[in-house]
Formats: sequence, C-alpha cells, structure tokens
Amino acid sequence: TGSILALTTIAIFGVLAVIHLYPFHNKLTDDLNGIDDWNKYARQALDIKHNGLLMPSIMGEYWAPAGFLYNYFVALIFFLFGENIVPVFIIQNLILGASICLIYFSYRDKMTSITSLLFLITLFLFALLDVHKYYSFRLLSENLAIFTIAGFFFCLFKGMEKNNKLLQIAAPIFLGLSILIRPNIFPFAIAICLVLLFYFRNIRLSFTLQFILLLVFSSSFLAIRNYVACGSFAFLPTVGNTFGNDLLHHFTISPAYFLKKILFIMGFLSTLNPEYQWRPHWILMWAGYLSYLYFRLKEKRKFELWETTSHLYIFFFYGLLLIIAPQLGSYGFRLLIPATFIVLPFSFITIDILYKKYFLNN
Repeated sequence: TGSILALTTIAIFGVLAVIHLYPFHNKLTDDLNGIDDWNKYARQALDIKHNGLLMPSIMGEYWAPAGFLYNYFVALIFFLFGENIVPVFIIQNLILGASICLIYFSYRDKMTSITSLLFLITLFLFALLDVHKYYSFRLLSENLAIFTIAGFFFCLFKGMEKNNKLLQIAAPIFLGLSILIRPNIFPFAIAICLVLLFYFRNIRLSFTLQFILLLVFSSSFLAIRNYVACGSFAFLPTVGNTFGNDLLHHFTISPAYFLKKILFIMGFLSTLNPEYQWRPHWILMWAGYLSYLYFRLKEKRKFELWETTSHLYIFFFYGLLLIIAPQLGSYGFRLLIPATFIVLPFSFITIDILYKKYFLNN
C-alpha cells in the first residue's frame, strides 16, 4: 500500500502542475530579463543549447549562480521540448514526487508500517507546502538538488543493505551531481569519505575506493569545463570565493545574529525577515529530530551507516549555512529545502520510540 501511494504522488504532482500552468503560456521571454538567479539560469541554458556545452557566454571561470549543473538540466529540457518554460516546471513537479518516493523508500523500514504511512503523508504535505507552492514554478537549482540528494540516500542505503552493485555505483554519482547543483554539499562529501575509511572498517576497502573515485569523477564536470574554457581547474563556482573572502576578512561573531539564523532554520522565518511567515511544521520536525538524538545517544550504541550518513548531512548542510550564508533568507527559505526531507524521518522514528517506551512497556 505504501509503495502504491508513494508512486501515486508522482502523478498527483504532475496533475497539480498541469492545473497550475493551464493554459500553458510560455513566459520564457519574461524570465530572460533580470538579475535574479532564475533569469541567469534561463539565459545560460539557452547559451548551452545554441552555443555548446562550454557555455561560451561566460568568459573565464564559471562564477554564478551556484547551481552549475542546473543550467544543463534546463538546457536539456529546452533541447527535448523546445524553448518553452512550461515543460521545465512540469518535470520539476514530477521529480518532486519522485524525490518523495525515494526518501520514503529509504527510511520506511526504520519505522513500523503504520508510522511509515504517516511519514509518507507528511512528506507529501511538506513537499506541497514548502516546494510545490513556492519553488516548483521557479528556475531554481534546489528543485533538482532535492532529487539528486534523495537519489544518493536511496542508492547508498539500499545498495549496502541489499549488496546491490548497481546502486552502490549510483550513490556516489548522485552525490557528485548534487555538489554540482549545490556546492555547499562538498564538505559533507569529504566527511562521508572519511567516515567510510575510518569509522565503518567492516565495509570493504574496495567499495570505499570505488565510492571516492566515482564521487571525484561525477563532481568534476565544472573543473573540466573551466579547464577547457580558460585553462583553470576551478572545482566549484567562484562566487564561493566571495563568501570565503568575506568570511575571512569581515567575519564578526554576533551571537544575536547566529541565534536569529538558528531560529530561521527551525521555522521562525520572521527573525530574518518580518514579512515571512513562521512554519509550525518545521518546529515540530526539529522537536522530533532533537528528541531522536536524545533517545539515541542514551543508548550508547554505535550509529549505523544510514544514521551516520543522515546526521552528517544535516550537520554539515545546516552548519555551513549558519557560518557562511550571507543571505540565508534569499528568495524565502529556498536554501533550506534540500535538507528538510532528510531531517523529517527522525520525527517518525521518534514516534515509534515513544510508543514502545511509554505504551508497550506499560
């Protein structure tokens, strides 16, 4: 039942997209003009389609927007369906539904069957309220990052649990592509390689080396483009250098500002922008996640691979945003959505823990 319902969400988001977009006006011309990220993605996708993969309109190293691979995602859709923005938005909604499926299949066996169905329903509502409503009809790279991250966790978990070689190969490829879409995932990628090498010694060394090699290969497209275009091996978009320089030369510790960013991440969006609404479902999500950590640490038992990978991703993703993101509230809360679906499962695992602890034991 859960599998059928999960797959149905893909069709539901496809139908919702068609209803939203009808009568299918192509607004690409409007998106080509402006300074926002969606304007740049539209222009650069057309540059790829008409002038080649090196994106020749950008002289020198690729600078911005940070979602380098997303330019090629949009360009591919333009190539397949013509220079029309409507198919882009429909496909973004379809892969949002696919992302829900992948996250559900990744974590459902960590819960009871009833709890997993509640988890699936909540996943759908989060996707509807946080992504479909605000971002699925924008040219923003987070729409693709949600899918590649979901693909990474699914392939890693199921590949290791079932010893599926194909999924084990796909996992680092999905992670490498995710770096090309959201560069702030790069520190997590380094961390997971170190964890595989030193924490999980029971995992075959050949798997770890394969993981690292495929990760380096799949995340190197930007470096190859830069080298061919201008002789530089810049591995990440150079807009990140601006953030790094600002951090090194103008960094000041402001506990009040960091507290505001933490509250923003937890759902109190008005701390950074009074015009934003607070998101009570995020507050409940974080309460569940922190409760899980409390109960889990009390067990004093070694974290399994799926737990370690999930917690590392959450720690590095949000931690990096706290430290270097100068505008955490850029375009609403879009910087946060590639991670919320990874935090959410732990709230439902906590439900099972509480039920077992306080009801079954009594």
